[in-house]
Amino acid sequence: MKKIISFTIVVLIVLSFVGCGAKETTKTEEELKAEIRAELEAEAEKEKNATEVEKISIDLKDKNLLLDFLCENFHIGMDKSMLIDDIQTVYGDFNGDGNDDVACYSPNRNSFYEVAFITVDHGELSLIPSEIDKETIYTHNIAFDGKFIHYTITGGGTGISVTLKRLYAYNGDTIMNTGAEFILEGYEAQPPTSNYPDGYMTETTSNTLFDVEGDYSSFVHEVITTGSSEKTEKKAYVYNPDTYKFTITDL
Repeated sequence: MKKIISFTIVVLIVLSFVGCGAKETTKTEEELKAEIRAELEAEAEKEKNATEVEKISIDLKDKNLLLDFLCENFHIGMDKSMLIDDIQTVYGDFNGDGNDDVACYSPNRNSFYEVAFITVDHGELSLIPSEIDKETIYTHNIAFDGKFIHYTITGGGTGISVTLKRLYAYNGDTIMNTGAEFILEGYEAQPPTSNYPDGYMTETTSNTLFDVEGDYSSFVHEVITTGSSEKTEKKAYVYNPDTYKFTITDL
């Protein structure tokens, strides 16, 4: 671009002198203008090609490259060579720029506890800001449906387990929590006690009913608990793309 500016300045100076001559120089002025246009177009094409080469040169499927980046940006308590088979990758256009990005995570949180969303920015790897927090959980999983990032986690304690899902969306700056969180399955069990002579055990399952099949923009989620305690809960979830948040209503 600096070349273009310098070239343009020189040509304008030449034109200013040519303009002081006779009328027969009009053709030369047009030729010089054409040269400026050609130079500008050629330089723009070079910049476009250079940008494309930069994009091609960064291979988001290169796990070694991704792991080097993770080691530079996160604390990882394991040698890279031991972690490479444990890191899972999910690809999708998370930030809406028209190009695939990648999410990296360890399903069993084996020395890498975060979820890293990585994009290519001006030929370099860069993190997409995210509100997904590092938590004390057993396992976690990432999926992407083209609109929402599905973050599924399993946690619990002695005699307790619960798997729940949270939905995230990119707001132009950050992968943010939409407020949608719901239980997928779980159980609770304990041996006989004075309060529960026969012991205590419940099992939780769920159903999701969509307005449009598979579209999480509007759905009803039903959580069913059976066993020592029985109940059914239903909630309606409606997404507002202007606020990147769900309205949640008890049914």
